[in-house]
Amino acid sequence: MPIRTTEQAVKAILLGHYDSVSDIQPFIDTATILVDRIQAADIKGQMTDNALEKVEAYLAAHFYAHADQITTSKSTGSASGQFQGRTDLGFDATLYGQTAKRLDSTGILVNIDMPQRPKANCSWLGKQRSDQLDVDERG
Repeated sequence: MPIRTTEQAVKAILLGHYDSVSDIQPFIDTATILVDRIQAADIKGQMTDNALEKVEAYLAAHFYAHADQITTSKSTGSASGQFQGRTDLGFDATLYGQTAKRLDSTGILVNIDMPQRPKANCSWLGKQRSDQLDVDERG
């Protein structure tokens, strides 16, 4: 599938958080994989080409922000720093990922973020009803 966004579009989303040195293309390539999944699942045609391009750009920014964590505060006296997001939050770890989820009307990104819980299963191991004895017939 085609790459929908450009490095310039991703850099524009990142604003001052881009280090001006890193190659953005690997992050776009990763985002493209997910956007291809969104497009394949979009059987109702809800996602326009423009929407897919925006999701791809915001996902690329999200993946970049994971690799080069965005600082929310820093100190220089005895070197301290705090960073945006947590890796266990999935796409909610960055504002870019949150935006991508909101733009995805198929819900694929929301489903990817949902924790996979084991599913309970139940099977009857007793006798068939016709083979069961009534309480008063049991000995």
